[in-house]
Amino acid sequence: VLKKLVVDLFDWMVDPCIRFVRRNCKEVVGTADINLVQSTMRLISSLLLKMLQENPKAEMTQEILESIFIFSLVWGIGASIDGNGRMLFDPFVKKLFAKEVDKSTDRKDYDLGAGLEITYPEVDTKCTLPLEESLYDYEYNFEHFKWVNWMGTSALLEIKPTDQFQVFIVKTVD
Repeated sequence: VLKKLVVDLFDWMVDPCIRFVRRNCKEVVGTADINLVQSTMRLISSLLLKMLQENPKAEMTQEILESIFIFSLVWGIGASIDGNGRMLFDPFVKKLFAKEVDKSTDRKDYDLGAGLEITYPEVDTKCTLPLEESLYDYEYNFEHFKWVNWMGTSALLEIKPTDQFQVFIVKTVD
């Protein structure tokens, strides 16, 4: 069930988000579409590993998986865009996840270019996104299993000589 959910999330959200970035945002550093997808997948893998390390007895739920996916999508596809683009991308991701973006190819609400039909999955979403502020200001906390403002959770990052590089997420404004 969760494997199908991951496939559904990718089928539903990745192409529209990449199209949105390409047509409506300016990147600080240019990227290729495949690199945005790879970054998203690497973040998902890293966060799944982090969850298992921080809370090894936790059961993977639809809500947790959706939260990991959304965080990874924002920082995998939307990390390279400038501040103005982020202010546009954030509400787009929220509306797309809420299934409020016109799914037809002749949509009028967002410019995603010609021919892209959005496929909304039949499953109801379980994740509750932080709607008051930008998704760029939040992370999904694996201790309490909820979205938290990451600035309030920043602690001194301890790096041991035996630690592997890929398990770290360094929190910065960008």
